[in-house]
Amino acid sequence: MAPPRNRNSADALSVLAPRIGRDKLHNPSQFYRTPPEAPVAFLNVEARRIRYLSRRVSECASGEGDLVRVLTAYDFDVVASDIRRGDEICGRGGVDFLKSKRLAAPVIITNPPFGAVAEQFIRHAKKLKALYLALLLPAGFFQSAAANIRCFLDHPPTRIWPLGFRLDFTRAGKALPNAFCWFVWDWAGVERNHHERSAARSFARPASMLMPALLSPTHMNLPLQVPQ
Repeated sequence: MAPPRNRNSADALSVLAPRIGRDKLHNPSQFYRTPPEAPVAFLNVEARRIRYLSRRVSECASGEGDLVRVLTAYDFDVVASDIRRGDEICGRGGVDFLKSKRLAAPVIITNPPFGAVAEQFIRHAKKLKALYLALLLPAGFFQSAAANIRCFLDHPPTRIWPLGFRLDFTRAGKALPNAFCWFVWDWAGVERNHHERSAARSFARPASMLMPALLSPTHMNLPLQVPQ
């Protein structure tokens, strides 16, 4: 018998579904606003490395600018764009990253649309020779489809930062049950080739893969006030 469903999780899903759509019929772009605590935790462990590579950062699925505001608070020069159009879009609307011929910035940090598009983001960023890519994805993303597994083997992430707290995409104080991680592809690293070979081997032996510590609320102290 299936375990009883957590009431808070069910409440969160009931709020999320009618507001932004649980499937592509009701939410074709698979847009989910980024809770600011996710990039705050991430940047407090990765910002120094990112600044070393470039202060100019591309947010190519910017939506209404939630992630952009956090990046700006950390003193990054953000090039924001989104495939959707509308007055609410932060940055340039109508820009399909997957059709881009060149990079807007050497570093890409984004919360991509859920589903197969994220795998295409990884491959396209690599094709355009990005120095660094960071994506906010469900923890089990690379186990969810054969194409994602192949993507992992072709382009294993350099670092994986699991979030030690649940994210509230509903903006109603109801966190979803799903675990999320920041996946980092640091293609500018000098150990890249060695890492890619060793990470691909360890994919077949999950117990051997080392993971960084969970990003917890202790990582979430903003050095600057995030604009609202």
